[in-house]
Amino acid sequence: MSHRVFPVAVLASLTACAQPLKLAKDDIGGAEGNESYAYHGLLSPERKAGKFRVTDGDNVNGHEVSVGYGFNLTQPGGRELYNEAIGSTGPSYDDVLNGRRPISQTNATALQEHMILKKNAVLNSMLGDTPVRDHQRAALVSMLYQGVTPRAAVDAIKRGEPDDVALR
Repeated sequence: MSHRVFPVAVLASLTACAQPLKLAKDDIGGAEGNESYAYHGLLSPERKAGKFRVTDGDNVNGHEVSVGYGFNLTQPGGRELYNEAIGSTGPSYDDVLNGRRPISQTNATALQEHMILKKNAVLNSMLGDTPVRDHQRAALVSMLYQGVTPRAAVDAIKRGEPDDVALR
């Protein structure tokens, strides 16, 4: 059995952000669902042609291919992120990417949680010392997980604007 070792700063961030990160995890899980086999992203030519699941031999170069709770295997650094989260406890990155092997529920959860931690670190960098409320952190982490950069929302929070500013 392998154990992940987190730096002290990551553990402190987790402790301080446990509730909002759980909210983000629930939001992402509800929006994405969980697919054990790799699937073609919404904008890929294969998906547009009606093909959902990746099968061995599909063109996966240059197109979004995801697995689990929307973990984008083909994102920059996707292989490294997959290996950081799964390690040797699951199928190889190449087997999953090419549709030869599924991931387990445990692997899907590990990928999701790993990416949430990564996106939370990105958000912390964007926010600097600006405090955010739980629901704001959950929404912003979820946006980052989905591939959206919430720069305008972060800037509004930094200026102290109310949550409903976008609704005006």
